[in-house]
Amino acid sequence: MRSADSIETVVFQDGRLYLDPEGPVRAGIVLDNLVAGNLIPPTVGIFVDPGGNPFPELISRHPANDVRVFMQTAQRDLNWGQPADNWFAENLRVAAALDEAGHDLRLVVGSGGHSPNHGGVLLPDALRWMLSSGAHDAGSVD
Repeated sequence: MRSADSIETVVFQDGRLYLDPEGPVRAGIVLDNLVAGNLIPPTVGIFVDPGGNPFPELISRHPANDVRVFMQTAQRDLNWGQPADNWFAENLRVAAALDEAGHDLRLVVGSGGHSPNHGGVLLPDALRWMLSSGAHDAGSVD
């Protein structure tokens, strides 16, 4: 249960794209607006640009906790249709590991390429879902 004075944390992959105030997502501005409108609790955004994909193995080693995970991926992400370094396939592996570990996961798959545009459109609703105080909902986003 969250206390009234708790501060939430959200981690963004592709941090530079999501944080850029002139870019298509402007996640910092979205966070500020949602907090100011009392639509989400005070939230700290962590913006990272990780390399490699150690996540499926790391996730399988740790038990699920009270964390909601929203993932957006694109069917034609980097190296799509290739047997190695296929970002779409890797994102699906991460989603499967999260699901198998019992995490509260919402996965949205788009048809585009590696671009923040789809994630940017989904961001306000994704943040409201991740940071809502209600019971965890395993429903999907259309």
